[in-house]
Amino acid sequence: MNKSIKDIKHRLTKVAVLLALPLGGVGVGLLSSCADTWNDHYDEAGGSAASGSLWQAIKSDSQLSNFARVIEATGYDRMLNSSQVFTVFAPNNDQFTQADADAWIQLYQANKDTKKDDDNEAIKEFVQNHIALYNYSASSLSNDSIVMMNGKYVLLTPTEFGGMAIDSKNSLYGNGVLFKLKGSVPFNANVFEQLGRLPNTDSIGAFLKSYNVYEFDPNSSVAGGLNEQGKTVYLDSVMRLKSDMFDYLGYINDEDSNYYMVVPTDEQWRTLVPEYEQYFDYASNVSKRDSMQFTNARRMLLAGTVFSRTFNTDESLKDSAVSTNAYRRYQYRRLFWGSPDLHYYQYGDAKNKRALFEGLESSSASNGRVFWNPTAFPIDKHDTFLQQSFMEGESSSALKEAQTGTKTPFATVNVETKNPYYNKLSGNSYAIIEATGTVNPDATINLDGVLANTPYDIYIVLAPAQAGDTLASERSRLATKFRCALTYRDKDNVETLYPLPNGGRTLSNATVFTSTPNKVDSVLVGEKIVFPACTWGLSNSQITMRIQCRVSNSEVNNGTFNRTIRLDQIVLIPSKEE
Repeated sequence: MNKSIKDIKHRLTKVAVLLALPLGGVGVGLLSSCADTWNDHYDEAGGSAASGSLWQAIKSDSQLSNFARVIEATGYDRMLNSSQVFTVFAPNNDQFTQADADAWIQLYQANKDTKKDDDNEAIKEFVQNHIALYNYSASSLSNDSIVMMNGKYVLLTPTEFGGMAIDSKNSLYGNGVLFKLKGSVPFNANVFEQLGRLPNTDSIGAFLKSYNVYEFDPNSSVAGGLNEQGKTVYLDSVMRLKSDMFDYLGYINDEDSNYYMVVPTDEQWRTLVPEYEQYFDYASNVSKRDSMQFTNARRMLLAGTVFSRTFNTDESLKDSAVSTNAYRRYQYRRLFWGSPDLHYYQYGDAKNKRALFEGLESSSASNGRVFWNPTAFPIDKHDTFLQQSFMEGESSSALKEAQTGTKTPFATVNVETKNPYYNKLSGNSYAIIEATGTVNPDATINLDGVLANTPYDIYIVLAPAQAGDTLASERSRLATKFRCALTYRDKDNVETLYPLPNGGRTLSNATVFTSTPNKVDSVLVGEKIVFPACTWGLSNSQITMRIQCRVSNSEVNNGTFNRTIRLDQIVLIPSKEE
């Protein structure tokens, strides 16, 4: 909202309350005595005062008969005959014909039993598109955006409203001001409203609108005093559209904002939703598994499709687009994705110079633009939700259990800023898995956020002894040996043991890996491992990795290996070769 509108609304707060009285000329008298600032503006605009309500004026004007029929059919005649204050921009019969009025009335009747008034197109796109709360007038200096009842901002100039020529203006009545227009003002849909209106966007529109919730907005509603119980009575109750999807994707319904959105067509939706559902196939013991699969597949299809123009200028979009789901700060990328070098939900960075919006078709909206590619959805799943999963060794939730002879909880070592390995380990810290005696340490680690039916390459990242102590002894810096096995549940909730790297019947089938000392060592322990059930979004992990040291007493005694495992991370990276 621009400053002039805010100023006018502030000045007219008293007017709105004072006019909330019985009609018959009293409201006009109070307006004259208590709203000098508005009156000065109104007098300069050349208006004239008349008795009666806005509805009485509209109903009695033969040039507004078509408009009056729509107002009466939708029930807004009662509102315009009340003590609430409005400005009405009424199209006359010259261009707003009887057929036009019939079409809006039929649309209202067709939807009134299945849709709320705020969702009924006849009310939202026509009736509320021509009515504003509070008094407004046009003068020779007018150039303001008026906020309509549907939330749209429509420009008022001395001669036009929303691009439509003004026939007459500033007619003041007991509950507001009446303008007459040469024709109706077109409804300008925002990004959210365009979904379902544009061709081939019915699927995404229906999904997002299924989350619509209307909540009472006391700050925008007009208060009229207190009732006998001391509670505020509102002369006009304004409801605001809320949605969990707006919180997740971006406020694409907000007229004050400016967004770009890249959407899948109906055909792409029908193809990609089943493909994405396979990644969110949960085990049978997971509560609400079907609804989670339904929602997550569709939500992840839309993740990373909305772009705030605040952070995406015309210049930056030439080679980089940062969606609302991206993390622009490297600290957050490291915290949530395990590495500051990952740029999920961000496209066309300096490495590949691919401009996301180049070559896409688009349509304008009141708060931005909607883009699509009719041949292929332009956003790759590997750039969004099909991302690496990781577990920090020092995380409090990492350890599920440890065998006898293993120290618990794990000791955490922080890498100091002057250490040569600073910023070379995730979070600049790691955990130590070590023995309490002469038995090899053996621990089971939780793995979270894993998708089903996609091949993962699995790495164990180990820290060198010098990361915790630059003066570490030669014996402390020795390599270690270990083997690994996964345990997971299939779709039928049957637990499976999978020794790495190639499976087998028991842990003895697992390969023994040897670390490389004096470096941050990423050991590939499994390639293209596919999990049959998803754990994405679950609070209780159903996938674990067992890490068992395999160093003999003789190897310890002769100084060949040691039994300390310095665990930085376990990382699962989706393979693009599916």
